[in-house]
Amino acid sequence: MEQSNTPNPGKGLGLTGFILALVALIGGGIVWFVAVADAGFNGGGMGLAIGWAVYCVIATVLSFMGMNKSKAAGQKNGLALGGLIIGIIAVVTAVTTIWSVHTAQGMHNDAADALDAIGNMLDTMQH
Repeated sequence: MEQSNTPNPGKGLGLTGFILALVALIGGGIVWFVAVADAGFNGGGMGLAIGWAVYCVIATVLSFMGMNKSKAAGQKNGLALGGLIIGIIAVVTAVTTIWSVHTAQGMHNDAADALDAIGNMLDTMQH
């Protein structure tokens, strides 16, 4: 088997994309928990969820770019392919996080409205 000494132009991008995608997938659970908890208790969390989704997309794009550069040079780049697969999974989980935060915010707002209505009824009853 003959080895090529030709440098792989997509190796750095592929490695970077893989590492970022791995962090995105591993950290996604923590981000989901924090963002949904913030949405449920305070009505917030959407900024964190959207920011995390952008991070996941960047990781996926870098992996894709590394894979394409390597392919154009006739080289293989397994790390870029792995980063692309992991990145796609991370993007799907990030979109799920955004949906979860949106749902939790709606529940928070409904609960706040119900508490306001109860308070108004109690005020009416006292007068």
